[in-house]
Order: sequence, then C-alpha cells, then structure tokens
Amino acid sequence: MTPKTKNEIWALREQAQLPELPQRTLDWAKRTLMRHDGYTWFAGAYSKKRRVVWCQNCGRVEYLPVDDKINESAYTCRECESVLVLVNIGLKHPKVQTCSNEFVVARVHKGWQVFEGVELERTVRLGERPEYALARRYAIWINSKGKEVITTTAYSRCYNYFRWKPEDGWTIGRHNGIFSGYYVQDDTFDLSGMKTAPGGRYLPELRQRGWRPGMKEVSSLSIEEVCRTLLRASVAETLLKAGQYALFNALVSEGKGNRVEKYWPSVKIALRHGMKYRTKDDIGLWLDYLQGLEQEHRDMRSPKWLLPEDLNRAHQAQIERTRAAYERKRRLAQLEEDRRFDEELKKRIGIVAGFVLTDGDIEISPLKTVNDFYCEGSALHHCVFAMGYYKRKDSLILGAKVNGERTETIEVNLKDFSVSQCRGKNNMDSPYHKRIMSLMSSNLGRLRDVYRRAQCNVIL
Repeated sequence: MTPKTKNEIWALREQAQLPELPQRTLDWAKRTLMRHDGYTWFAGAYSKKRRVVWCQNCGRVEYLPVDDKINESAYTCRECESVLVLVNIGLKHPKVQTCSNEFVVARVHKGWQVFEGVELERTVRLGERPEYALARRYAIWINSKGKEVITTTAYSRCYNYFRWKPEDGWTIGRHNGIFSGYYVQDDTFDLSGMKTAPGGRYLPELRQRGWRPGMKEVSSLSIEEVCRTLLRASVAETLLKAGQYALFNALVSEGKGNRVEKYWPSVKIALRHGMKYRTKDDIGLWLDYLQGLEQEHRDMRSPKWLLPEDLNRAHQAQIERTRAAYERKRRLAQLEEDRRFDEELKKRIGIVAGFVLTDGDIEISPLKTVNDFYCEGSALHHCVFAMGYYKRKDSLILGAKVNGERTETIEVNLKDFSVSQCRGKNNMDSPYHKRIMSLMSSNLGRLRDVYRRAQCNVIL
C-alpha cells in the first residue's frame, strides 16, 4: 500500500535505519520458541528392520533395534539430551523438515515505540545440523499520542493461502482481520498471544502510566493494543494504577467506542463506592447491566442502581423488564398489522365471507380475520397462522367445525378451485376427514360461482 501521510512516509523511510537483531535474540528464540520434537519410523525389512529416530533439535539420526521400547512422549536424545515428543510418520518420511514461529521485538526509535514482528525459521536436513534464519516481517510504530503506522514486507494471501514476498520490498500495511459469513481471516498484524523477546526497550511514558514489561494481568492482550490504549486514553492509566485489570481488559478488548469510556462517570462513582467486581466475567456482566440502565433511562450516577446487592439477579430482572417492554411494542405493532390484514381479507373475500356449507354435524366457513387464523392454529396445532396463510392472495382458507368444535382446516386454490390441503389436529386427518372432503369437493363449483360473481360486482 502506498504511503499517504507524513507519518507513513517517515516510518517507511526509517524502517531501513532500524538496527540489526542481536545474537542473544536468536539464541533466546531457538531456546524458547522452537518445538522439542522428533520423528520416528521403521526402516529395512526382515532381520535388517530398525527403528529410526530423527531429532529436530540437533539433526542426529539414531538407529535402534525394533525390540527396544521407548517413551515416544518423552524420549531423550543421546547427543543434545533434549527431551523430545516423537511423531510416527510412517514409511514415506521427508528428508527436509521446516517449522517457524513468530515473536515480538520491542524497541524505541526516535521517540516512537516500535514492535517488530519477527519470524524464526528452522530447517533440518536428515543427518545434518539445523539451520536457523531470522526474518523481519513487519513493524508497528506508535508515537506518544497513540497514533499507529504499520510497515510490512510485501505479502499475498487469500482465505486459504498466505506467503511473504520479501523480494518486493517494504510497504505500508493495515489491520486486515476479516469475519464474514463465509470464512474468517486473522489479522496479519495481531500480536495477541505472541511472546516478546527479553531486553526490549519502551517509551518512558508507558512506565509513567503504570505499565511494565511482563505484566501477567494483561498478558492475554496484544502488547501493541495495550501500549496504544495507554498512550491514547487517560482512563487506561487510571484503571491500571488502581489495579482494575478486568476493566482495563474490557477497555482494550472493545477498542474504539468501548463501554468503559462511554460510562466513565458511572465507573468512577462505582469505584469510589467500593465496587468489588474483579473478574473478566463479572465486568462483562456489569457493563451489560450499565447498558441496560441507559436503555431504561435510570439514574446512571446513583450507587443504588450502579451497585446492586446481587448483580446476577438484578441483570435478570433487567432482562425481564426489557423483554416485557419489547413484547408490549411487538403486540402493538402486531395489532396494527392484524388490522391491516383484516381489511385486506375483507376486500379479498368479499361476499364469500358469508359462504357456509353444512350437512348437519359439519359446518364449513371461511376464516375472516387474523384472529380467526390465530385461534385455528392454536386449536389444531398447525401452521396456518405461524406461516401467514392469511397473506396468501391465491388461497381461500376455510375452517371445518363438528358440533361447534374446530376439526380441520381447508385451503382452496382460487386459480382452479381445487382443495390444496385439508389438515386436522397436528396436521393429521380427523375421523371426519372423508365427510369434510366430500362436502367441500361437492360444493367447489358453487364456491367458484359465488367468488366470480363477487369479483364481477367489484369490477362493476
């Protein structure tokens, strides 16, 4: 990406001026980051069959008798004395193995805090000593105001592919995490969970604001996000010095528009009154509770509301109040929609609304209102209401009652005046199904004549 701002142009120019990584950083990375593993397989046949063990730490290949019992989860190499986890790779074993790991190097350069993403790659050839190579992949530059610039080696990627392209030089990068409904791509420049090389240098402003390297309380967060938040927001300094690490975690994790800064006056009042919520889960629940208080237009500066005796119970009561308010709004909206559909049904059915068929015990008549559809669906436990059959313009829905009790629901196709379906309770046929179908089928012609006559009257 082409540099556009003064800071980006400056950072890209200064990238070449960063000093080389010292040997102690390579030694630490080899000792700390590389996996202590090995590979094993069986070679030869019959009397010459042997077990082969290939150490990835020193490259040594050992040939052991087949009968030797070894601990594959904790095998000690006879040359480098490393404790290895052996992986059985079968007959077709590779002659070259590579693995890599990333870590962070912290340094200060001309008043900017720089976090370099460095990749350590180990290449092991069968029977040879391992070869190690350090490669700088990107650098995150942060100034004393919390402004950020990313310089990166060129790369190409898609949802299932990633490759660094150092031959194309350095360019400007952007945070590029993607979370779509189809796939997830991690942010290339996310430092979360990455180890930081010892001996790093940091801006004095960070130490002044309560941060120190290796803080276990914030170790789960990206070191870049922690430092940027401390330099940007004075709220972060207050929380860190007060030991409110769970609130600090929420501040950093939620990023811009976070609820800690949004409700900061309420947070300060709660802290002054001895707030005891210290865990990540409790703070997440409490911030949800504050958000609910805002939606309910409660007094956000009253300790009575901010610090309930039982947070879980207060939050559950809040959820119930919110749900009840939503249900009231939904019912009002539903009533308004039902009135609209009642009018549409009245216009669409017209004179057919008075159409009634009976043979003594059985009575068949159209469903005239949305409430009729609701009662029909509730009584017979089918989807005539839930699936919105009252919205279907090419269908006429009739209800069949036996001795005044809802028994079956009939759908008539108004295009060809045929019975599309006739359903009883739980979509099963009732004992009166054949009689209902016979009565309905024998009067479809009459229904057609009534419906068409009604249409002609509407046109006239």
